[in-house]
Amino acid sequence: MPIPHRILQSCLLLVAVALLLVGLVSGTPLRHVVQVLPACAVLVAARRGRSWTAAAMVAICVFWLAIVLLIWLFLLGFDSPVKGSYSAVEIVLTLVIGLAAIVGVGAAVRLRPRPHALAFVGAFTGAAVLQIAAMWLSLRPWLEHQ
Repeated sequence: MPIPHRILQSCLLLVAVALLLVGLVSGTPLRHVVQVLPACAVLVAARRGRSWTAAAMVAICVFWLAIVLLIWLFLLGFDSPVKGSYSAVEIVLTLVIGLAAIVGVGAAVRLRPRPHALAFVGAFTGAAVLQIAAMWLSLRPWLEHQ
């Protein structure tokens, strides 16, 4: 397996672990388990050598980078759809998630050979839809304090 692909996998794993830690710190572990399910599924597929996984990993990294950016906009006093109160540990974990996502996307840019554009778009879109659906599901009221 090429080094950039291993870096991308490691970064996605770090994003997932950091999200699970946020769940433990915030008292919402089940919510965060639901949120990391797409990343876990893609990581399993990557370990099985599926060719589409790099595009799917990029989609999940981009999603979490966007969420982190929205959290930081809120923390810096700007208008953001993401609101709440964040502990010091959660703030540090947003930095970990954001940096891992950036490094993961950077590793994906260095992947060779490049996947066919249509395959990349399909895998990226599919993973993005799964991640958005997982986030939506995790925000249902019945998962709030589980």
